[in-house]
Amino acid sequence: MPLDPEKLSRSRDAGSAAAAALDSKRTVKFGGSQPDGIEDRHTAMPQAKRVLIVWIVASTLASSLLLAETDEARMKRSYTVTRDSAFILEPGVTAKAAFDKHGGACAFTLFGDMSEEKVQQTFDVLVPTKKRGSNKPQESMTCAGACIKSVVYKNVGVVTGSFGKARSDPAARITFKRSGCKAAVAEAQKQVWHLNRPQ
Repeated sequence: MPLDPEKLSRSRDAGSAAAAALDSKRTVKFGGSQPDGIEDRHTAMPQAKRVLIVWIVASTLASSLLLAETDEARMKRSYTVTRDSAFILEPGVTAKAAFDKHGGACAFTLFGDMSEEKVQQTFDVLVPTKKRGSNKPQESMTCAGACIKSVVYKNVGVVTGSFGKARSDPAARITFKRSGCKAAVAEAQKQVWHLNRPQ
C-alpha cells in the first residue's frame, strides 16, 4: 500500500515538534538558554547563598562597630571633657577615666556630691548590666570611723563612701577586672579617700 505523502509530512512535523519540546526541557534543567520567567535552579541556589553571606558579613561588621564604639569613644562622644581630662557626666558630677590600649574602660573615679542612689544610677549608665558578668554581686563593708561599701561583680567592682547620709570624696571608684587593666586599676587605687561621717 503506497504511503500518503501528506500523512508522512504531518508525521515528520509532529516528530520534529516533540524533539524540540524535549530539547527545551533539557535546556531548562541543565542551565542552557532560559525562556522568559524561568530561572535555572543551578544558578538560583548560589545567588541565594551569596545574599545570605552578604547579610551575615554586614551584621557582623555592624555589631563590631557598635562594640568598638563603647567605652573611650562613647565617652568622648557623649560627654564634655575638661582641661584635666575628666568627663562631665552632669552638672557637679565628673569622672576621671582610665582605658586600656584598645579603648576599653579600666577605671572610673567619680567626683561630686553624690548620694548612694546617684552613685548607683551613674554606675548603671557607665556599666550596663550585660557588661558586669553576673547579676548577684558580693557586697562588703569596711569601717574605720567612717565606712566604705564595696560591691563586686564578676567583671567589675564599685567602691563608695556615699551611702545613707554619709558622703565621700571621691564619691566612688569603678574598676574592671580584665588583665589588661591591672596597671590602670593600680593607678586609680592610689586616689586618697576623704570620708565624711554623718552628723
